[in-house]
Amino acid sequence: MTSKNILIADQDLNNLQYFFSYISGFAHYNIMNAVSVAMALQIQKEKKLDLIIIDWLTVLNSEKLYPNFWEDLTHHHTLPLILMTHTASSVLESNPELAVFVRDTIRKPFNAMNLREKMDRVLNIPPPHRMEPPLAQSSLDTEQKDTLSLASILQRQKEIIDFEKEMMIAERINLHQLREELRKEIAQLEDERKKLEDEKKDLVKQQAYFTEEENTLISTQVRLQQDLDNFELEKKLFLQQQTELEKAWKQFYLEKEAFLNEKKNISQKPPHILRKS
Repeated sequence: MTSKNILIADQDLNNLQYFFSYISGFAHYNIMNAVSVAMALQIQKEKKLDLIIIDWLTVLNSEKLYPNFWEDLTHHHTLPLILMTHTASSVLESNPELAVFVRDTIRKPFNAMNLREKMDRVLNIPPPHRMEPPLAQSSLDTEQKDTLSLASILQRQKEIIDFEKEMMIAERINLHQLREELRKEIAQLEDERKKLEDEKKDLVKQQAYFTEEENTLISTQVRLQQDLDNFELEKKLFLQQQTELEKAWKQFYLEKEAFLNEKKNISQKPPHILRKS
């Protein structure tokens, strides 16, 4: 039977070593380990896995940093996952959305038989085809196995630390670039601020000029209103004089008519009447 690649993820090295000692003797299982969510995701990308067994507290401490953690870890529901926790049932009850990702749960502390049955069931390994570990392998020195497993864990932890260092260097470079971009943007904003200040000064000068022009126009308007008032007064006086002149003209015309009538009457009288008179 082809060996199955199993990833064990637990932030506690003691728990990881204890877990590794349980299943290191299982046949057809190739065991890999991770001590963090970042390390688990990295292994998932690099290796072709058949099963992931992950501790709930390890996920809980890092889930906020990886919003799509469950989809990425299970490769969009295609990779089976067993959740380890001290209260497996209550975790799924309080987080029902995990049911689509978690194939099975195992509660700590566990025994090898129960763990083996869950792993075989998730991987669809029938009981008749299960292979017990060879006698020579089961009789290996426990201390030697623990040393090898711990060395593997520490080596992988060193790799993830180196990877995180590279990420930190890249982030530092990105921060430096962002700082330079911000500096340029600040310089541009400062130039724009100076331009706005100059424009503001020009606007203040223009406002003062327009205010002066407005005052001049107001003064002109006041003077024109005064001239208009004087013109209306003179017009009124002129009309009064015109009325008086018309009256005088009518009086002159009447006197002239009377004079002409009297002259006409005198010219029509006989001469002897005129001498007597």
